[in-house]
Amino acid sequence: MYAKNVTMPGRNVEYASVWYKGFECVNLVPTRVSMETDHSMTVYADINGTNRRCFLAWQNKVMNMDIEGGSFFQGDRGVNEKSTIRIRLFDKDNETTAETMRFYNVTITSVGPVTLQYDGGDVATFDVGFKSTFW
Repeated sequence: MYAKNVTMPGRNVEYASVWYKGFECVNLVPTRVSMETDHSMTVYADINGTNRRCFLAWQNKVMNMDIEGGSFFQGDRGVNEKSTIRIRLFDKDNETTAETMRFYNVTITSVGPVTLQYDGGDVATFDVGFKSTFW
């Protein structure tokens, strides 16, 4: 599965100031690390729609929307600790891996509609939003 656009997360380290022998040492001690947990990507749709259906099925594991089957809003309602997404960023040659990132404890928050425009030979795409607890 290939993605067109991916929002890669950021990470921040917060520092605290401390006093030492009457002098304030500003932003010297690291106190907390915060990571961005909201991510998004634009995925290329395949000809059978399998990629999109897989993300929808993953989303239904958290909250099942099968109203006709009698399981209205049932599901795990939690984070599957084994759910991961691995994203490989390719170099300009589209063969060499420049960087690999893994997102852990992933829940799919949104699966967008398939969009297709025939201007310039575009490929059908859809957006996927997801959250992770760490990466």
